[in-house]
Amino acid sequence: VTPPQRVASLYAAVDLTQDPPPLYVGERANATGSRRFREALLEDDYDTAVAILIEQEEHGAHVLDLSCAYAGRDEKKDFQILAARAARECRLPLMFDSTDPVALEAALQCYGGRPIINSVNLETGEERAARVVELAARYGAVLVCLLIDDKGMAMSVSRKLDIAKRLVDFCLERGLRPGDLLVDCLTFTVASGDPSLRGAALETLEALERVKQEIAGVRTILGISNVSFGLKGEARRVLNSVFLRHCLERGLDACIVNVGALQPYPEIPEKLRKAAEKLLFNRGRDNQALEEFIGLFEEAAATLPSRPGTASLPPDEHLVQAVVRGRTEGIGELVRTLLQKHAAVDILNRLLIPAMEEVGRLFDRGLLQLPFVLKSAEVMKRAVEELRPHLPGGQSDRPRATLVLATVAGDVHDVGKNLVDIILSNNGFRVINLGIKVPVEQMIEAVRKHHAEALGMSGLLVKSAAVMAENMYALESSGLNVPVLLGGAALTPEFVEHDCRPRYSAAVFYCRDAFEGLKRMKEIAEGLTVAARATAPRESPPHRAHRISPGKVIRPPAVDPPEVPFFGCCHLTGIPAEEIYRFLDDDTVIRARWALRRGRQPPEEWKKRIQQEAVPKLQRLKEEYARPGRLQARAAYGYFPCRAEGDELLILLSGEDQPLRLRFPRQQRPPFRAIPDFFREDRDVVAIMVVSMGQELVDDCARLREADAYQDYFLLHGFAVELTDALAELVHWHIRREMGIGEPRRSPREYAAQKYRGSRYAFGYSACPDLSMNAACCRLLKADRIGISLTANYMLVPEYSTSAIVAHHPQARYFNVEKSHEHPPSTGQGKSYRD
Repeated sequence: VTPPQRVASLYAAVDLTQDPPPLYVGERANATGSRRFREALLEDDYDTAVAILIEQEEHGAHVLDLSCAYAGRDEKKDFQILAARAARECRLPLMFDSTDPVALEAALQCYGGRPIINSVNLETGEERAARVVELAARYGAVLVCLLIDDKGMAMSVSRKLDIAKRLVDFCLERGLRPGDLLVDCLTFTVASGDPSLRGAALETLEALERVKQEIAGVRTILGISNVSFGLKGEARRVLNSVFLRHCLERGLDACIVNVGALQPYPEIPEKLRKAAEKLLFNRGRDNQALEEFIGLFEEAAATLPSRPGTASLPPDEHLVQAVVRGRTEGIGELVRTLLQKHAAVDILNRLLIPAMEEVGRLFDRGLLQLPFVLKSAEVMKRAVEELRPHLPGGQSDRPRATLVLATVAGDVHDVGKNLVDIILSNNGFRVINLGIKVPVEQMIEAVRKHHAEALGMSGLLVKSAAVMAENMYALESSGLNVPVLLGGAALTPEFVEHDCRPRYSAAVFYCRDAFEGLKRMKEIAEGLTVAARATAPRESPPHRAHRISPGKVIRPPAVDPPEVPFFGCCHLTGIPAEEIYRFLDDDTVIRARWALRRGRQPPEEWKKRIQQEAVPKLQRLKEEYARPGRLQARAAYGYFPCRAEGDELLILLSGEDQPLRLRFPRQQRPPFRAIPDFFREDRDVVAIMVVSMGQELVDDCARLREADAYQDYFLLHGFAVELTDALAELVHWHIRREMGIGEPRRSPREYAAQKYRGSRYAFGYSACPDLSMNAACCRLLKADRIGISLTANYMLVPEYSTSAIVAHHPQARYFNVEKSHEHPPSTGQGKSYRD
């Protein structure tokens, strides 16, 4: 008798074959699919995240899916924390859901039971797939096989079956057994109206049956709710339940689903069941089955209201829709029409401000993207300017509250601060925008001069966060007693809580984005702010890194240094835009820099919107800046002899007795990595580089903002930031070629994934956080000759510039070093890079 095959936690074992089927895998602990779980992660609220896992036990789940991947989050860290806690606190076994082998292994190392890995596929070839299969074999995990290869996701029965057989054979050849595998046949929504997907459910059902017949010993699994994506509420629950019933009849063993939201099949009225089956089995012409199914339910899909006929709406509704949709056409005439029947103050308070509040709600729900929020702000500003002469008694100048806003001293980055200015200014608040590189004394003076109700500080990199923390002492010493709002990429809620809040008597708030800043300012204006701390300010204890015993450090094997064409530096100017564009990842510009994310939009609608709205804007920017004289891209780079000494890299300078010492932080957990580990201890070579897009792009952004072209300003800024990274990638590629370790040209996505030898570490980031190293970089490379200088806090000017140190070692890759740790004190020998 074959014993049952199981997955297990520390407390319970669960049979993979349930009687009756299926094995239910709860899907709510997913950073992409669950807003509540995502918000818990973003707030580092691991208690709530674990609670979401545990809640699914009560609804009948057998296994708990855990997916932590989300932009801006450290997936590996989140997996380590939650896997360790779930091992102690969750009765049910886990499914680790990730495409990153490093993150998966981190989770597996923290978990004591037998989990499921979700998943392996052949999308990027066999190398990554082999790593995932090896993890499953080493840790004894069950493995989900996702039917994707280098041609994409399997849509047809024949493709599904072909990939399933190849993938199963691939796993068996590497030591797994058929019973260790769960084949995911993939399904796609039948609720989008896309003609190519009308038969998607039927293809999946037939594939399930064929897999069970033709691949002995494997089990099947499916993400059931994908079939109903785009529907809402009861319609979605009904379609999921009917589809699940038919999947079980075809041999489905396990399903990933929100178990608590399933509609019991026997309780579904026959009329609804038949309508669902007509849709699933693609019976009827065109979208007839979909339209009939939706027509049986009162609620429609959750999306923005449709646009047609705004011009035919009553003027007040027309104005509200114009703001919500960011439509500037005819806004002046529309406001003048409303002024014939309504007081200006009523138009402001009854129509415009509520319209912007609706914009904020849509943004929070993921139904409106940031560039379109800025377009709404442009409409709001134009409407208010039209109203201004008609507002009585200076009403237009009577703000809800005043905020003094500044980028901290030494920091030249201001786009985040300017977004706050735009959003607050167009919601009735007065914003005193002091600009960039603002000393704290100037902030204090401005708060007093303008009788401000609050102060806001922004910053980009780690150094700016430290400046904010120091500024809190100055605010306390000055006797200031207004709430302080802190935001920017440099900050985390934990840093504000532990390093900023204890130093100031009044309230201190971390604001994740401009809309959280708006929320706080509304509370301040309405007198609802509760002091964010109740104790006297105190000195925050310093965070010190532990010294790592040399015996614990796992150093990569030494390699021979490459031959370089020269020692010293050289300069590159007149770099063609077309060359830079070859390293520009359009998808990163659109999704990351422009913050255009799908949110709750159906995939097909989202793709259509990207093609219609985002791609043409990006193409116009490319064409504009490819014109002669529009870009002033330049770079400096050089090669220098060096050697490693513990946590320091010693740069050996010709004609000088003492080396230049660059000290780097070391990881506090295995493999205890630091950048000098990638260099030889006797003699090696290091490349250093700095690039800049020039002052012209900075000036163009400033002109757009001054013209209240908020959306265009935001889009150009995002384009410029990514263009700077593309220029750095181009120069790094050139350096590798000169070192003799180059590779053929790859795609921008492959460069982002470091599909080349060695690594580039930018000053100011995790493994290389000390911005003062920019001083050494600029001095060695004579960066002033190409128009690059430094602020008092060692940030590069012009804004769209970046610098880096380049390691040639084959094992050099990006890695993170824990934040809030001080470096060990300097030995005092040799030259300082601050000299």
